[in-house]
Amino acid sequence: MTGLAHAEFHYADLDLGSGQILELLQYIRPVGVPVTQRVYDPGSGHIAIRVDDLDRMLGRLERAGITPRSAPIKLEDPEWWRGARCVYLTDPDGATIELVERPRRR
Repeated sequence: MTGLAHAEFHYADLDLGSGQILELLQYIRPVGVPVTQRVYDPGSGHIAIRVDDLDRMLGRLERAGITPRSAPIKLEDPEWWRGARCVYLTDPDGATIELVERPRRR
């Protein structure tokens, strides 16, 4: 499927409900190169993870040696995102991770 001879990898399929599946791949062979950290480059990507308490999560990550790229920002537009707080991090493999805390709605 990949066109790579003798590829070796681990995978996990996560059922997200509503017919959505998140497939995670870790290639063992061939060995890859770190992904770009510049989110504006063509072909770059990131994964966003929703967290309940962004400040608490950032504290845990910083104690583990992971520093965010900037302070969290609060979004005002569009309406759907109003009040959400977001921050980008770089994981140990160089991939971009976005943490998102959505406001609690009544």
